[in-house]
Amino acid sequence: LFPRGRPLGKFRRRFLGGGTQAESVMDAQQVMREAGGSLDAVLLARAKYTLRRRTQKLLDDITPYLGQRWLFALALLLGYVVRIRTVGGFFIVTYAVGVYLLSLLISFLTPRMDPELVSSAQLDVRDDSGALPDRADDEYRPFVRQLAEFRFWLSVVRALAIALACTFVPLLDLPVFWPVLVAYFAVLVVLALRHQIMHMIKYHYLPFSHGKRRYR
Repeated sequence: LFPRGRPLGKFRRRFLGGGTQAESVMDAQQVMREAGGSLDAVLLARAKYTLRRRTQKLLDDITPYLGQRWLFALALLLGYVVRIRTVGGFFIVTYAVGVYLLSLLISFLTPRMDPELVSSAQLDVRDDSGALPDRADDEYRPFVRQLAEFRFWLSVVRALAIALACTFVPLLDLPVFWPVLVAYFAVLVVLALRHQIMHMIKYHYLPFSHGKRRYR
């Protein structure tokens, strides 16, 4: 199946990582069976794995840079607005990405354990690390979001990038009376934010970690 000598050693070092020649042959054959018996499938699977690993490393490296990440998202948003103003279309795409970003914002402002969905008895038996404090003298708990900040940022960047790419597909520029979409979106924003604000008032919380006591 594999030639002897240098080609096999090169394959082993690059894709299997060490071991004797016999072990490398067995490992390579097993990988190829899992990939459908095709060497091209093995190489494709390896390339996908390497791409995922490098992408994850990049995301891990940029995680601490909060301000820079959101400046990049803002620049992407401004670029999308300029693109829409330039072409004068793609209102359906804009409406869809606006609704999606609004849903992300609501998830970002919502606690992980919603008091409306979890009863007090369930909170006592479950891990309450994400629960809201319900007494003034309760132990300090940081606000745990339903959607973490980094996931929120990553979803925003992905949505804006996809929406920007969609503006280069003329088939997606559907004819629509855009004032109706603007009115629908405005009503949706008002209703969603009103519900979220009433939820915060009802359960006495703000979507930020604050109020931790400091001892000297």
